[in-house]
Amino acid sequence: MERWREQSMAATNQQVSQVTHEEYKPLLSESYVPLTMPKILGARDMTVTFIVSIFLATTATTAVIGGPAAITYLLLACIVFFIPCIVATMQLGLMFPHEGSLYNWTHHAIGGRSSFFAGFCA
Repeated sequence: MERWREQSMAATNQQVSQVTHEEYKPLLSESYVPLTMPKILGARDMTVTFIVSIFLATTATTAVIGGPAAITYLLLACIVFFIPCIVATMQLGLMFPHEGSLYNWTHHAIGGRSSFFAGFCA
């Protein structure tokens, strides 16, 4: 029960690379979701949905009030927010090439406790 207190929360690249295919145990959702959910949305559709949900849904009224300066700040926020997200997603996609999500990747990289926290905060 106290095992998690002795371990570090962060996994190093060496620790992650030590996980072999024999030790890899997929989560139940990794086999369940592809069977029940058809692939309808592609990468382009998901990218557009992400951008619209981040910028247009919540910031449209603020952008109208802010005027032309709001466009500058939106572009700056886009660069500051999306570039780290792209880098982190690429790293996780390369480390764990199976289909993944925020919970799935964190579960395999760090552990169950941290993946619950990451999924809960998202």
